[in-house]
Amino acid sequence: RGLKPDVITYNAAIDACGKNEQWQKALTLLDEMEQHGLHANVITCNAAIGACAKSSEWQKSLQLLEDMEQYYRPDVISYTHAISACSKGSQWPTALELLDEMQNRGIQ
Repeated sequence: RGLKPDVITYNAAIDACGKNEQWQKALTLLDEMEQHGLHANVITCNAAIGACAKSSEWQKSLQLLEDMEQYYRPDVISYTHAISACSKGSQWPTALELLDEMQNRGIQ
C-alpha cells in the first residue's frame, strides 16, 4: 500500500544529494530509478551532472553528459554544470571545449 517514487520524486532526491555534495548517492539513485523501470529525463540528467559538478567530479560530469546524448539533447543547464565541474577540477581546456561545442550546437 506504500507509495512508490516517480521520476519527479527521484529528480528532487538527486537534486537534494547534489546540494549536499553527495554525488555518489545521486548516482546510486539514478541507477535505482532505472532498476525500478523509471526513465531519466533531461531534468534528471541535469540534476545528476550538477551533483557531480558540486563535488568537483568533472570526469563523472562529462561521462553523464556523454551518456545523456544517447537519449536527449543536452541543454544550457547540462553544459553549464559540466563546464562548472571542469572549472572546479582545474580542467579549463576541457571547459573551453565544452563552451565551443555548446556554441557550435546552437545551445543558448
